[in-house]
Amino acid sequence: MRGTMTFRKRAGILFSALCTFLLAAHAKAQCFSRDDFAVCPAKDTIYLLDGKSLGALSVLEKKIKWKIKLPRERDESFLGPVATDDAVVVYAGFPDTRIYAFDSATGHPIWHLETSSRDLEAFGFYILVNDPKFWDGLMALDGKTGERIWHHPAKIPRPAAPAAPERVVLTKFHAIDADTGQVLQDWPKGWDVFPTALAIGIRAIGTRGGQLAAYSGPGYQMKWTQRDSGNRLVAGLEADETNLLVVWYDAATDYDLYHAEFYRPGHVTLQMLAAGSGAIRWSKEIDCNSVLPSPVALVEGQAIFVRGESLNSGVVEAFDAKRGRQNWIIHTDRRVRDGPVCAGEHCYVGAISYEVLMIDPQSGAKSWLSLPKD
Repeated sequence: MRGTMTFRKRAGILFSALCTFLLAAHAKAQCFSRDDFAVCPAKDTIYLLDGKSLGALSVLEKKIKWKIKLPRERDESFLGPVATDDAVVVYAGFPDTRIYAFDSATGHPIWHLETSSRDLEAFGFYILVNDPKFWDGLMALDGKTGERIWHHPAKIPRPAAPAAPERVVLTKFHAIDADTGQVLQDWPKGWDVFPTALAIGIRAIGTRGGQLAAYSGPGYQMKWTQRDSGNRLVAGLEADETNLLVVWYDAATDYDLYHAEFYRPGHVTLQMLAAGSGAIRWSKEIDCNSVLPSPVALVEGQAIFVRGESLNSGVVEAFDAKRGRQNWIIHTDRRVRDGPVCAGEHCYVGAISYEVLMIDPQSGAKSWLSLPKD
C-alpha cells in the first residue's frame, strides 16, 4: 500500500503543478471528482476505481450498476476517474502516460489517447487534459468521441476574451472560457498559483508564497489582495457568494515536485473571510497529523475540513460558516487522503482503501461506498 500511495502523490503533483481546476457554476448535470472516484448527482451515480477495476454504483441504493477490469498493456497504475454524461475517463502511467474512456452507462471502452501527465478533469460534456507533448498545454476533448474541441499552450500570452462565458475554468496560469479555450484573465506575473475558488461574483486564487487575491466576476476587476506575513502556503480555498474559506499552512517550506509538504504533520490556520473585502470573519488554529492538499469545502452554511489522524484514521469536521463553531466531527477508521467533494445532497471523502465516505453535511450522518470484491 505504501508503494501505491507514492505513485498517487507523484501523479497528483504533476496535476497541481500544471494547473488546478475549479469548476464553475455547480450545474445539476456536472460531475465532481477526486483521485479514485467521480460523483454525478443528476445520474444518482458514483464511479469508483480500486486499482484493478472501475465500476458504477447507485448512490441512493448502493447497488452496483456495472464493473469492469481495467486494461493493462503493462504493469501500471491508474488514477481517476473523471466523468461526463457520456464517458468515464481514467489515467494510466508510468512509464507511458495514457487516458482511457469508457461508456458511462455500460463501462464499455470507447476511446483512448496519449497524454503528457495526469492533469485531467471533466467539465460538462468536455474532458480537459494536458497536451500530449507539453505539460503546460491544455486541450478540451469531446467526452463521447475523444475529438479535440480546442487547444492552447498555457504559457503563451493571449488577449482577454470579450463577454462573460457561462462556464469558466481556473488554472495555474489563467481563467479560461471552458467552451472556447479563450483566456479571460492572466494571473499576476510570478505568482505560483496553487488553489483556486470560483463562485457567483468571485474568482479567488492563492499561492505557495502566501499571496491571496479575489477578483470580481465576470469582469475580473481586482477586489482585494493580501499577503501572509509568514509567507505561508495557501493549501485550500473554497468560495460562495459572500464567503471565502482559506487554509494557511505553516510547515510548507520545502515544496518539491512530489508534494513533500503534504501528507505529513503540520499546523494550519482555517479562516473564513468576507469575499468582498478579505476581512476575517473567524479563524481557527488546528494541528494536523497529516495535512492534505485542498482539504476544505463550503456547502449549505457548513465549512468542511478534512485532515489525516493516523496511518489508519482521519478526521472530518464541520464548522458553522457564520460563526465558526463546530457543528459535528467524524473520526474515521480508514486513512483519508483526499479533501472533500460536495455534490448534490452529500459530501464525499476518499480513503486510501479505495472506499469513499459519504456524509450528510447538515447532520454528519455517514456511510461507506466501495466496489464489491471479486
